[in-house]
Amino acid sequence: MMNAPTKILEWSEVEPIFRFYISVWANHITLNWASSAWQMLHIGGLTVFNNDEEELKVRSYAVALSVIYYEYCHRTAFHECEQFSRWDDSKIKTFKREFLPDLEKDDELIFRVKKCLLEQQSNDLELCSKLWINCAESYQGFVFSIGEKAKLQDKLIKDFNDDFNFNRGKSFILGSEIDDISCYESVSGL
Repeated sequence: MMNAPTKILEWSEVEPIFRFYISVWANHITLNWASSAWQMLHIGGLTVFNNDEEELKVRSYAVALSVIYYEYCHRTAFHECEQFSRWDDSKIKTFKREFLPDLEKDDELIFRVKKCLLEQQSNDLELCSKLWINCAESYQGFVFSIGEKAKLQDKLIKDFNDDFNFNRGKSFILGSEIDDISCYESVSGL
């Protein structure tokens, strides 16, 4: 019996999922983070599939990344910015219909995504600072230069331990509650 050939779910195939779920700012700067995160999942082997069932699971990873981003915005108070758009009824209904059943079947789905993201970082705070920077760029409506990002990332890692909102985001990303969707403040009441 021959195995089906291994296929890779490319960014171009999941970008519409990200556009739907994390278009929470007026601009599309969030897609920069999503593309980078998808690349991390690719490096970690989570974008490959052999059949239709596995392809659906890989697509669920894209939704998981989107939900992680959305919850991070919520935990760090970026969702309180005037420019932030909360999920509307359409997104909520789609999320409940298409993603929650996957979580019920596979309660480690979000854990695998989180673990893969963290394994691709040089330290635990790198992912937190990348999310913070992307939220700040999205809020301000422009992409920082590479030098500005590097300086801000260093500052976040070294100096933001006293920042309440950054610490809430850090606790979310590094804590175990990211693995349990019922702990997500942004979607728990859906």
